[in-house]
Amino acid sequence: MESSLTSSFLKIGDTIALYAEGSVCGFISTLGLVDDRCVVQPDSGDLQKPPKKFRDCLFRICPSHRYSAQAQYWSAVKNSNNIRDIKKLQTAADIEKRQNEAEARKQTGTVIKYGDTVVQLLHIKSNKYITVNKRLPAILEKNAMRVSLDVSGTEGSWFQIEPYYKLRAKGERVVVGDKVVLMPYSGGQPLHVSELELPDNPGSKEVNSHLQTSWKIVLSMSCHEATNEVLKSGDIVRLFHAEQEKFLTCDNYRKKSVVFLRATGRASATSATSSNALWEVEVVQQDPCRGGIGHWSSLFRFKHLATGQYLAAEVDNDQTFDATRQKLRGPLSTPVFALIPIPHAYDISSIFELDPTTITRNEDAVAWGSYVRLQHICTNTWVHSTNIKLDPDDDNVRFKIGCALMKEDKEAFQIVHVSPDEVRDLDFANDAAHYFDTTVSKWEKLGIMHVHANDRK
Repeated sequence: MESSLTSSFLKIGDTIALYAEGSVCGFISTLGLVDDRCVVQPDSGDLQKPPKKFRDCLFRICPSHRYSAQAQYWSAVKNSNNIRDIKKLQTAADIEKRQNEAEARKQTGTVIKYGDTVVQLLHIKSNKYITVNKRLPAILEKNAMRVSLDVSGTEGSWFQIEPYYKLRAKGERVVVGDKVVLMPYSGGQPLHVSELELPDNPGSKEVNSHLQTSWKIVLSMSCHEATNEVLKSGDIVRLFHAEQEKFLTCDNYRKKSVVFLRATGRASATSATSSNALWEVEVVQQDPCRGGIGHWSSLFRFKHLATGQYLAAEVDNDQTFDATRQKLRGPLSTPVFALIPIPHAYDISSIFELDPTTITRNEDAVAWGSYVRLQHICTNTWVHSTNIKLDPDDDNVRFKIGCALMKEDKEAFQIVHVSPDEVRDLDFANDAAHYFDTTVSKWEKLGIMHVHANDRK
């Protein structure tokens, strides 16, 4: 556990967002996993109301990696025909990668100092590094250097953090919330957000390496909180109803988004693959940009990964009889509720509390794989399953899920953590499909003969 004194300093391993302040304001972000450009989208959100896709804005601070052996290997692959030399260089490159990983673990928690510490910024969603390419001009500002995401990183991924104001000096520790300048270690020009808008992405301002821009460091999660095996902000989970062996799912039904429990036809009930059953965990904090570890005393929101909508509840006037609902509603005059998706987070109806099924302490962290009962805070009701089919003609797959006044022990969900690699594959598939649809629509408007040859490739 870090002390209150050191918690205000920026450290290796912290997860941050960078907010540009000046003529253009906004978080540095990306355009999806099929596009490596970095942008700022001023209309997407600010410090008080972060962007809906805040996951796109998060970076982990890493120590500088070595790249000499990897550079030699790739150079040999392109230019050499000597297989033996290439294999030796590949072995050296693999060793260098492992050394980089070991050094990153060793330096986690090291306080960063102005002008002294060399760092890299790893985009968490894509697992790529912000990189300055000194050999290529920026796409819009030709007198600037190009900035993009690189899967392995290069020496162009090395940055030093310099103070924006003179009240900080070289060698001082960087304080969370400071306004800083991000200077490529190899020299040149600082990280900059242009006032020019990308023609193919309206509302997106180009990020390049050119003039000085003030970036405010916004801490999302401390390196000491980014631990495995416990629930925290940004985790992607499935909520598996243990008794019913069904997943909490959000999908379209009759052209409307609905929440329901969905049975799986797979041999193992917990081995589902549907992306519609993925939820992003948000631990409610006073600072809307701040994440953290989820404790049993915490309040939570669940954001549907595919649609960006939040889990909530509203009064359900459906008169269909259900034994569980009738048992748990209490007096007949007591209303019952149904889970629904809502488009925004800033609504008290999207807040839930997790109730443990074993003896715990409030200050304990919620572990992955825990069985929990969900309490909806706004209505003071408990989530429960029903036998009411979403569609009366359905084949026993989709069932309505509700909330009632009384708690039932068996109405418990297991929190099934989903690996970042699986989420990344899903993100790539979604982004690729969106990019393909956009490209086809554009071509249909222009006519295939008017599309540039490079675009057709």
